[in-house]
Amino acid sequence: MLVSVDALNRDDLPLLARLPVCGSFLQEGTLVPGVRSIHPTLTYCCHTTILTGVRPGRHGIYNNELADPARHRNQDWFWHYDRIKAPTLFDLARESGISTAAVLWPVLGGAPVDHNVPEIWSTRKESGLSLFWKYGSRKLLPLVLAKAPLLRGKTQPHLDNFTEAVACRILERKRPGLTAVHFIELDHLRHVHGREGSHVEEALARIDRRIGRLIESTKKAGTYGRTAFVLLGDHGGADCSRIIHLNSLFRKEGLLRCDPGGRILSWSAYACHAGGSAQIHLADPEDALLAGRVGALLQDLARGEDPCLQRVLSVEEARTLHGLDGPFRFVAEAREGCYFRNHALGPVVVPVDPSRGDYVLEHGFSPDVSRMDTLLLAKGAGIRRGAVLGDCSLVDEAPTFARILGLSMEGTEGKILKGMLE
Repeated sequence: MLVSVDALNRDDLPLLARLPVCGSFLQEGTLVPGVRSIHPTLTYCCHTTILTGVRPGRHGIYNNELADPARHRNQDWFWHYDRIKAPTLFDLARESGISTAAVLWPVLGGAPVDHNVPEIWSTRKESGLSLFWKYGSRKLLPLVLAKAPLLRGKTQPHLDNFTEAVACRILERKRPGLTAVHFIELDHLRHVHGREGSHVEEALARIDRRIGRLIESTKKAGTYGRTAFVLLGDHGGADCSRIIHLNSLFRKEGLLRCDPGGRILSWSAYACHAGGSAQIHLADPEDALLAGRVGALLQDLARGEDPCLQRVLSVEEARTLHGLDGPFRFVAEAREGCYFRNHALGPVVVPVDPSRGDYVLEHGFSPDVSRMDTLLLAKGAGIRRGAVLGDCSLVDEAPTFARILGLSMEGTEGKILKGMLE
């Protein structure tokens, strides 16, 4: 059973150690105190790497959002499984006859998962029920309807309450061989309130109780003794004080045109934010003059008196350094303390203003930023007790989880964490 706690970072370990359930992972299982994430350190990219053991250049999920200048304020996300280009743990399990389940795990819309409640919402006013009927496991509709009163839209902790309740019932009644559960509240609270504080301690305490109830459900189902429990994160996060609007720069330079309300009407260059990085798309990727001009603008911004950019990579450099690839020409990396958004009006750089709804913490930075590291804990069937491993990479997780299932995952970019296994 994989339990993902979104935005769990390596510095949370002392807090986890004091909690009864999470602390039991340290006493009874294996700890990897530092896990290097991937570029960009975004939820959908990371969760796909966790399932595939490869980075975005190979699995195809290179951002949370799909670049769409005409809808830059409310873009669609990478919700759908058919966008994944690499084999996943769910594919491997299905081929081997292992039953599967997933609750709000990213990029699983329409996935071949036996019991699937995918993370998906509408940017076009389609109902959640309609989306579930299209992209989830229809046989779970009575369960989803029964637990729907726990929801208050996407607000927390109601969403995680729903996730927990659905997952517990699936574990008890369906007894899947591979289960993946995604809890989101910690990520939300850190975006709104920051990396550290009482909000983090309270959220982790709730997560501890949730994991305890998931484990209790395996006992009710009679599967506890043969289950390996994995608690993992996807990325860290950094507190921020400034926001960069590259599309405002492009508008001022005549590379993008918008109406008085800020809606983009036409563009030659468009920056799609990825939190602490941005991916710059060109209307004509073959236009060398355009690429040169855009590249020079970005480099000038990185070399200014008070630079907000850490560096600018060509797509070729991003591919070589980070295994990141996609239909963009450049990747701009923000300095820690800054992040990107898609706005095309106003100043290029503005201070973070929480009263306006701005996040005070972001991720999506390069994994070279140490605050992006996460961690990994495991206990249960087949897991070594009392082991503490050296740091690893997110790409190591999928082949390791495959081995725990008794399977072999070929062609990954990671290694099996043999020190975790009995």
